[in-house]
Amino acid sequence: MLHRFLLVGVMLSCQMLPRPQDRAARWRFVPAAANISSLAHSSCGSIDGRFVAFGGIDEAKGSPLNNQLTLYDEGSKRWQALTHADGPVPRNYAAFAVYDRSVYIVGGETAQSPAHADAFSFDLDGQKWERLPQETKLQPRRQATLTRVGQQLVLFGGQGAAEPTSWARYDVPHKLWHVHASSPIMRARVSHVAVSLDTRRIMVWGGFVGQQRQGDGFILDVLGQEVRALPATPHLSARANARALYINGLVFIWGGATSDGKDNSGAVFDIKSESWQSLPAIPDPRFASLKGAEIAPWGPQGFVVFGGRFGTDAFNHELWFFESEGQTWSRIPTLDHPPGRVAHCLVSLAPNRLGVFGGIGYAEGTRTLTQFDGLWILEE
Repeated sequence: MLHRFLLVGVMLSCQMLPRPQDRAARWRFVPAAANISSLAHSSCGSIDGRFVAFGGIDEAKGSPLNNQLTLYDEGSKRWQALTHADGPVPRNYAAFAVYDRSVYIVGGETAQSPAHADAFSFDLDGQKWERLPQETKLQPRRQATLTRVGQQLVLFGGQGAAEPTSWARYDVPHKLWHVHASSPIMRARVSHVAVSLDTRRIMVWGGFVGQQRQGDGFILDVLGQEVRALPATPHLSARANARALYINGLVFIWGGATSDGKDNSGAVFDIKSESWQSLPAIPDPRFASLKGAEIAPWGPQGFVVFGGRFGTDAFNHELWFFESEGQTWSRIPTLDHPPGRVAHCLVSLAPNRLGVFGGIGYAEGTRTLTQFDGLWILEE
C-alpha cells in the first residue's frame, strides 16, 4: 500500500518529520567562490552533507569538456575547485557515482576521443585522484550510468563507436573490474533510469535504444548475473531522462521526455509483487508539459520536484512535494526561491536539507538565458 512507503534510497533519519507544507521552509543562497564559474549539466551528489559536483559546461570557457571537481563544505563554509594531472582529462558525458567518502568517474568523451573506458576515484579525505585499474574488456562508452549496488559500482549502457554489448561492475573493496556480456533484454541504452534496490540488485528502465524511446526495463542481480524483464505497464509511457527514487521496496519513476507528451506523469513499481501503479499528476495545468525538472527525497515521507521548463518556455521556480502517505502533491510555500532553471542539480544534503546548484534559466527580470552560480540551500 502506498500509505506505508518510507524513503530509504539515501541516508535518512528514521525520525518522522513534519510535512514540508506544515512548517517554515526557507531558501538560503551561498555565493560561489571567485574561482568557480557558472556551471550547467554537472554530475552531483553529497558526501556527509558536503556538496560535490563533477564537470559540467563552464560558462566562462564555453566548452562542455570539463574535469573540475567542485566541493562545498557547509561546516567550514569553504568552496574548492579541484583539478589535477593525476585525475581525468576534461570530458563530457562521464559516468558518475559517490561511494562512501569518494567520487568515481568512468568514461565519457574528450577532445581526443568520443568514448573512453578509463576510470578514476577522488578521495575527499586524502584530497587526491587515483586512476582505477584498467580492464581490456571494458568497452569505451559515454552517457553510461554508474550505480552503487552494495560494494559494487555497476556500469551500464552508454554509447561508443559501436553499441556496447557488455556491462561491468567494479568491486570497490578489492579494486577489481568484472565485465559481463549483456543478455538480449539488456541492450545498451542512454538517458535511462538505473536504481539500486538492495546490496545486489539494480533496476533499469526507459531511455533511448538508438533513436527510440523505451517503455521497458529489467532487474539485474549483479552478483549472480541473473536478469529478469519487468512486466509491461499502461501506467508509464515510454520516455527518456525520467527521474527515479527507491522507496522501501518500490521504485518511483516520474517526469522525463515522454513519447505521448504527458510529461507530468509517473508510476511506482512494487518489487515484491512485481506490479505497477500510476502516480497522480501535479495539480497545476502548467505542469502538463514540463521538461528538465529534478527530484530529491525530503525526509522519510516523500520527494520534491524543482525546476524544469514549461511548454510556454517559462521556467518553474516552485517546489512541489509528493507525500507518499496520502498520495498527494502540494506546493511548498517559501519566502524566497532560486530562479527557475534546467540543467541543474537537486541534491539531498540531509533528511531536511536540499541543495540546488548551477543550471540555465532567465537572468532576473529578463528573458535572456544565463547560467547560474552558487548553491541554494533549502532547510526548515
